[in-house]
Amino acid sequence: MRQKRLFLAIKLPEELREKLKAYQKKNLDPRIFQVVDNENFHLTILFLGNTREDQIPLIKKIVSSIISRLSLGDISLKEIDYGPHHQDPHLVWLKGNYNPAWERLKKQIVKQLVKVGIHLQVRRGHFVPHITLARIRKYFPLPLPGEKQIKQELSFSFSPSSLWLIESQLFPQGAKYQDIAKFPITKL
Repeated sequence: MRQKRLFLAIKLPEELREKLKAYQKKNLDPRIFQVVDNENFHLTILFLGNTREDQIPLIKKIVSSIISRLSLGDISLKEIDYGPHHQDPHLVWLKGNYNPAWERLKKQIVKQLVKVGIHLQVRRGHFVPHITLARIRKYFPLPLPGEKQIKQELSFSFSPSSLWLIESQLFPQGAKYQDIAKFPITKL
């Protein structure tokens, strides 16, 4: 059975995408950083990983059912910095504030998927929203810029209208994304 590499994500408003694109151009030297294309900016809610194609209808049914019953609230983002660890950074990201409603969504989806036999590799710890802006190249000719050059306050909140099921195809030049399904977010 053919598999697809899937994740659930929020797409970003155009205003935020433009701010992030301007930050990349100003602060991220392409000799050091492999920047994420503006069209690929997203906020991952849950990485599903390699999933059999025949499981996609069941995933869609579960996500649709869960998301229709929850009030999720805004996504609040605050700061661009190295991540995920300062001692050994692998990327530059825009980090957000913890939101328990989004945590509940993630946990409920995981619980229901596991219940029907879809197994996931879920990371432990609280869901903290983040958007990857660039990955640090494995080999680069210049010193890595200091935190002061990378770190920047960027306070932005928005109310997502949809959650997306997206396929990620990996290529040497970066990931390519294909939308699989859209789930409207109910405003309760």
